[in-house]
Amino acid sequence: LARRAAASSVVLLKNEGVLPLQRDPPAGRLRIALLGSACAAPSAWQSRAAREDWAAGDYYTVGGSGRVFFPGDASLLAGLEAAGYDVALHPVDRSSDAEAAMRGFDVAIACGGGVTQESRDRPSLRLDQDHFLQQLVARTRASRSVDAPPHVRLPPLIVVALAPGAILTSWAEHADAALVLFLGGEATGLALSDVLSGHVSPSGRLPLTLPAAEADATPP
Repeated sequence: LARRAAASSVVLLKNEGVLPLQRDPPAGRLRIALLGSACAAPSAWQSRAAREDWAAGDYYTVGGSGRVFFPGDASLLAGLEAAGYDVALHPVDRSSDAEAAMRGFDVAIACGGGVTQESRDRPSLRLDQDHFLQQLVARTRASRSVDAPPHVRLPPLIVVALAPGAILTSWAEHADAALVLFLGGEATGLALSDVLSGHVSPSGRLPLTLPAAEADATPP
């Protein structure tokens, strides 16, 4: 039930023909580069400090009196591995390292996340990895310029946002595909894998407005 509910809540922001992922492309088994710390982020249950802080949240659940702990790994990495994909994780939020890591792969997936916590305001509407995502999509776009030689061209880039609420999505403009899931809970990784693979249609709708800039939203 948790998996079906989360999968039906995934919102597809854009898709330039990259999704659904091909499990067996012509060249052989699909190889996926998973980029950024958010792709393998732990849950609050996996952190002793977070368990002892009633207001601590994570990329999967709200922090505070409504928080629900769950055992197990809810990350996208775990979900893709459970689905049998050939995945290589590079959990560093540096665009230069990510650019080097994604070369030679069929497709790259970069992740960003944010936390919402009772009694604590978010410092901004940016994901924790916003700067990393913006730089990475810019590098990917530059690699496909008319003057760039073929060996410089980077593979398609999909961005997955684990959103705690309204977020800024300037990185989506130049990504090949972009998905948003709002606090997907214990089945986050499995649900995202279902959508990325095409087993579930991304039929979710935005429950709020995604502002183009911080100034478009009312500050706390």
